[in-house]
Amino acid sequence: MTTMRQGIKQIPGVFEFHPDESSKKLIVYFSSASAKRLEGVSQIEKYRANKLFIRDPGREWYNGPVEDIASGPEELCECIQDVVALFDNKDITFAGSSMGAYGAILFGALLDIPRIVAIAPQVVIHPLLPNSPRQEAKYPDLASLLKAVKPRSKIKIWFGCGELLDVYQSMRCQDIDNCEIYGIPNSLHNVLAHFKSLNLVERFFDHAILGKPFDFQFADLNGIPLAEICVAIDKAYLEGDALGSNDVLKGLVHPLLTGALAYQIGLNHKKASENEAAIEALTEAVKLNPRNYDAFFALGGVCLSTGDFDGAIRNYALAIEFFPGKNVDYVTQLAGAYRLKKDYHGALMHIHGAMKMEIPYAKTRYFAGLIYRDMGRDEEAIRYFSEALKLQPRFKAVAEQLSFVIGRYCTKELKNRFDISAQVSAKVAQATLVVKTAAISALQYCFDYVEITSMAA
Repeated sequence: MTTMRQGIKQIPGVFEFHPDESSKKLIVYFSSASAKRLEGVSQIEKYRANKLFIRDPGREWYNGPVEDIASGPEELCECIQDVVALFDNKDITFAGSSMGAYGAILFGALLDIPRIVAIAPQVVIHPLLPNSPRQEAKYPDLASLLKAVKPRSKIKIWFGCGELLDVYQSMRCQDIDNCEIYGIPNSLHNVLAHFKSLNLVERFFDHAILGKPFDFQFADLNGIPLAEICVAIDKAYLEGDALGSNDVLKGLVHPLLTGALAYQIGLNHKKASENEAAIEALTEAVKLNPRNYDAFFALGGVCLSTGDFDGAIRNYALAIEFFPGKNVDYVTQLAGAYRLKKDYHGALMHIHGAMKMEIPYAKTRYFAGLIYRDMGRDEEAIRYFSEALKLQPRFKAVAEQLSFVIGRYCTKELKNRFDISAQVSAKVAQATLVVKTAAISALQYCFDYVEITSMAA
């Protein structure tokens, strides 16, 4: 096995092979889009099997370049094949959640892997759909791929019935040979988080990976109006017709989907800026599923847009409370609501809580910069805007704010250090984006651009 490992590419945090000399089995686990490190390690490391963990830091659903290992899906498939070829095909399982489930189905089908475990997969990806890459993909429709390739793979899909998007995605595979679909009542997109809230994650993985019995009441999927749901979701996201989507959804009735329908109708009203109707539908969604953290988060957004900062804070806090884990975006938004309320103590407490999660999220640093900007603490604002721009270089709003704060800081430093009343031009600010603190060095670098309006005697 040592020799085997030496012949396999190893990219830490991206493509890692973990050998087990006592086993002939292989589990390949693909990480989701939100993963900042390899996923699945804690769940499947305990199993007696060799493991290959794969992550796509570019969040291109394994359709684009993957850091330091592949220029595209074909080359990544070859890298996976190099590992798969070392094992008997019957002893291989591909698995993943969300984007990782998409990857497990994609490469499992291309390599004719016998067992595929897919948890809340995206079956269709499109730049306008949520939970999709922001550019066109080579493999946009896995259902069509499976019908064309006809792999011998046995595919098991688990999805949450609490969101119509997941019904729209997973149930497209209901007519595909060797594909079994299981609906999880009241679960949102994050099925693993739902099982975690029920203390069932370990038992679920034992069932999904090892085939052990799993005493769980799955949903009855009979009678789900998939065709109408697909029309409604396409209208909402691909056609930009949120109210047309609601015209379809308001005519649908299914006991399993009552909460999901209310949630999607609320989102559509929110997209159409119909705030009162959005609040009514989203409130109904949380009545039907009191732990629907996504609905609470959406309610927070509606409250924010109407200037109800206390309502936004209340709903964001409930989203955080009911989400079974850490969600950096929820905490960042909560900090933003406190900032708009001008409660800077609360804003700082929560934004630093978000940053302590140690997730390199540009939005969190951007919001931190805005808080310090509003407080007039320009050095801290410059620091966090700069960090945000490093994480996301094309974040236009960050660049604009950084320019503004550097200009304001330089202007104050001219006055404080030299008693010069001056207005530092935007050109100076743009030219000195690399400057984090000292305005003196900025002025020395670009002094010719300073527009002095007056000078004290």
